[in-house]
Amino acid sequence: MVFFLSFLFWIYGFSLKESEGITLKIKNVQGKKGKILVALYQSPDGFPGDDKKSFKSWVLEPGVQFTLRDIPPGKYALSVLHDTDGNYRMSYNILGIPKEGFGFSGAEPSLLSRPDFKKSQFEHRREGTTLEISLYY
Repeated sequence: MVFFLSFLFWIYGFSLKESEGITLKIKNVQGKKGKILVALYQSPDGFPGDDKKSFKSWVLEPGVQFTLRDIPPGKYALSVLHDTDGNYRMSYNILGIPKEGFGFSGAEPSLLSRPDFKKSQFEHRREGTTLEISLYY
């Protein structure tokens, strides 16, 4: 009986195990000034620029690799901004071109249009996920 109960607790505990994190590798970070802003979205609402509508967001010190924890398995899209001026949003020049580094999960960004949520979506699994995102300045 004790063996059976131990077995049930082991199975139950194993099935409730949290997923491994999302390892985020950022390429082309230019300098250590400012912050890296990361936002994770479950739906197109707010993607990519409104972190208040994101599932979860982080403000990180500039670096090239981070592990985002406590994220259940599912489909997500991710946006990254290298906020060099400290205003916690994208800054643009007079022509409307971004002045700070930015990147997204999925397809490469275009300067002519916002990224598509479906093209940026990825599957995060219980075993963990590794994403490489290039920043464009």
